[in-house]
Amino acid sequence: MKTAIKLLAIIAIIAVIGFSMAGCDKDDNNNDDDNNNEETASVPQPKTITQDNGLAFDGKVTISTSDLYLNADWDAVVANVITAFNAAYTDPTAPGPVKGQFETAFANNANAQIVLVNNLANNWEVRDGEFRTLYLKTSSIATVVYRNAVQRMLQSTPSVGKATPAKHRVFLG
Repeated sequence: MKTAIKLLAIIAIIAVIGFSMAGCDKDDNNNDDDNNNEETASVPQPKTITQDNGLAFDGKVTISTSDLYLNADWDAVVANVITAFNAAYTDPTAPGPVKGQFETAFANNANAQIVLVNNLANNWEVRDGEFRTLYLKTSSIATVVYRNAVQRMLQSTPSVGKATPAKHRVFLG
């Protein structure tokens, strides 16, 4: 009889452990444990950057993409664009009218935008009929000669930008 009681106790313990493991399909936030709450990449909402939240001058630029990003990755890419854009605006070696060109092209009422494209054929493009839009290859954010692109936007001249030599690159460290 002692053996039967021990056997029933062991079976009961195993059953309790088994039922508790099978019944635990929610985490502390009442979410299914199976999905681990992993974020899914999606097309992010455009970000509008002004002098109040990062632009080096009184103006406005909307940054958008149709590529897929996680939220944190999109925030980092936008920050890289603004860093490179501001560096081009404040570049002490740039000719005199460059700052005015940035301020005109990206004035508060200019409706200018930057569209990031992962697989763009060139580093940047200003397309015919879309002179308020600067298309940037995402992997070339740090190598774009922004003053050339902004000049083409203001001149309403379609153009593309090729890669620049390393000595002209902006470090985004």
